[in-house]
Formats: sequence, structure tokens, C-alpha cells
Amino acid sequence: MRRALRHIGADRLLVNPDCGLRNLSAVTARAKLAAMARGARMVRDELPSLSVSQGATP
Repeated sequence: MRRALRHIGADRLLVNPDCGLRNLSAVTARAKLAAMARGARMVRDELPSLSVSQGATP
């Protein structure tokens, strides 16, 4: 995520879990999704706040 933010704005970056979760057990898939959400939250907390005029939702 941090590398992608060097090239595109945070308002355009989407984290997509489409990485084969279908083939995992539900427990493992949920753990991976939780880790992805934690990582996104960590990176989001490092960013300056986006204003609503830039397309971000409050």
C-alpha cells in the first residue's frame, strides 16, 4: 500500500482481497482479511486527512 501511494493518490487506492481466499478455510480466510484490514488501518493512520472535496468520505 505504501509503495502504491507513491504513484497514486490515497483517494484512488483500493485494497482488494481477491487473492484466492475461496480456497482457504473460513478461519484462515477471516484471519487474512483481518490482517489486511489492520494493515490498511495502519497506513490510513499515517496519511494526512483527506477532505470531502477530494472525494473521500468522512
